[in-house]
Amino acid sequence: MTDLTSTEQRKARAIEKRTGIVPGPNSPLLQVSGRAVRTEDAEEQLCDDYICGITGPSGVVRLSQRRASMVEVGLSDRRYRVYGAAFFFEVKAEDGQLTPEQHEFLISELSYGAIAGVGTLDDLKALVGMLSQLRRWHPTSAHHERIAMLTELVRFCREQVGRWATKGYRATPSPRQRRKKR
Repeated sequence: MTDLTSTEQRKARAIEKRTGIVPGPNSPLLQVSGRAVRTEDAEEQLCDDYICGITGPSGVVRLSQRRASMVEVGLSDRRYRVYGAAFFFEVKAEDGQLTPEQHEFLISELSYGAIAGVGTLDDLKALVGMLSQLRRWHPTSAHHERIAMLTELVRFCREQVGRWATKGYRATPSPRQRRKKR
């Protein structure tokens, strides 16, 4: 932190305290005056670092696709593995929006009983917090308690996806428009 101005050092300490991550001198988190606004790439990095801090690098599967080369439209950015569970997570900046295809993908996963979420680092932490409660469930406890916890987790994920959907949708270019950009 010695290469940073005193204001940047204060911001860096606040970010470290909040996320556990020490931002470097060129971090996008420190380059915006006032309240830090993270780009989606910066948000992805923070989310990956958070999961890696729990499980190591094997807990992160990057599925991001460049818009021009999307093989599977709507596929989430990440598949995280933590506390014995794997789940899709669509990483968004605070001001980000889902595409209709991303929303459809997440809802489809949830309708089949899978775990799927969307949002910022804070949303990911909330989801992982719920998974950690399931981890503490002991096999000798009643089976209905585990079912109730899983049901609550899926309800939480549905609410999270619904909250992001209320922000409106980002337009996605058609395959024809994507080809024209090349």
